[in-house]
Amino acid sequence: MRLRGLDQFLVGLVLLLLLLGMLNLYSATQGEKEVYFYRQLIWNVMGLIFCFSLSFYDYHRLVKGSKFIYAFVLLLLLFTLVLERGAGGAKRWITLFGISFQPSEFMKPALILLYSRLLSVKGSIDGWKDVLELSLYSLIPALVIAKQPDLGTSAVILFIFFLYLFLSVSHLRHFFLSLLASLGSIPIFWEFLKDYQKRRLLVFLDPEYDPLGAGYNLLQAKISLGAGGIFGAGFLRGLQHRLRFLPEHHTDFVFCVWGEEFGFLGTSLLLLLYSLLLWRMYHIALLSKDKEGFYLVSGVLSIFFLHIFVNVAMTLGLIPVKGLPLPFFSYGGSVSLSFMASLGMVLSVYRHRFLRES
Repeated sequence: MRLRGLDQFLVGLVLLLLLLGMLNLYSATQGEKEVYFYRQLIWNVMGLIFCFSLSFYDYHRLVKGSKFIYAFVLLLLLFTLVLERGAGGAKRWITLFGISFQPSEFMKPALILLYSRLLSVKGSIDGWKDVLELSLYSLIPALVIAKQPDLGTSAVILFIFFLYLFLSVSHLRHFFLSLLASLGSIPIFWEFLKDYQKRRLLVFLDPEYDPLGAGYNLLQAKISLGAGGIFGAGFLRGLQHRLRFLPEHHTDFVFCVWGEEFGFLGTSLLLLLYSLLLWRMYHIALLSKDKEGFYLVSGVLSIFFLHIFVNVAMTLGLIPVKGLPLPFFSYGGSVSLSFMASLGMVLSVYRHRFLRES
């Protein structure tokens, strides 16, 4: 039976998280943005179809065609700068047949596939020439995405480069020197930031710096989480988002909605489910019998971890506010499809390894 090769534990976790995410989004959008709930429901159904379709597709073929996938997504990214203009001057979306999507979200799995291909063939990174070649594949799309501007996703793209550099470098000095060089460029990077981006960083250092402006979101996020207490206010009873005190409560700060309504115990349960999801992907990476599968699953695992960590940490004020969505919970069609496609590739690694054993 074809379904026999699926990782039922991982599939069960994903379905449970999707269900909880939709319940949370239902509460977050009541009385204001209910249409987002129904749109997300459609995106999730499409994502599941996408995920299961890829799980039955041999990931080796995807990896083999990774250069074409990467080039296609990069071309779409360039089109966003030339053809499209979004709200506030941001150029992040392409609209086809009335449907808008963000190509930057699909650059994440595209890069994972490309690096999995390059490193499985190359074996290891031995010199600065290899480091430079590897970095260009991330640096070019990262610069294009930063121009949109979308610094959060741009940072994720650079993170992918450092991940694969760490996994494949022969001498760690190449990794650490590359990392130091990136950190050393921060003062230069600061000069290119827009005023609102600078204020976000200053607010991280001092939330009271601009309590009614850039610091407002962070202060309201902390109030929402604190209002939940141990057991929470209860489903559909959260006041911070229902009274419109908490901005972006269906996207960036959707975790606060869950925290207010289900409290410390509810957030602990959610973080436990995420931890199980990451552990299962780690287990599949170890089970993989080839480098392509190992690199692919490691990349997907790291992207999920980064999004979960950054989204939760920013609501707690541990890091500056960045617009990275929480997997399965934040509203967004492109990011949902990207996450589900990535999980489909992980399931493909597990399934085809299972078939080779049987």
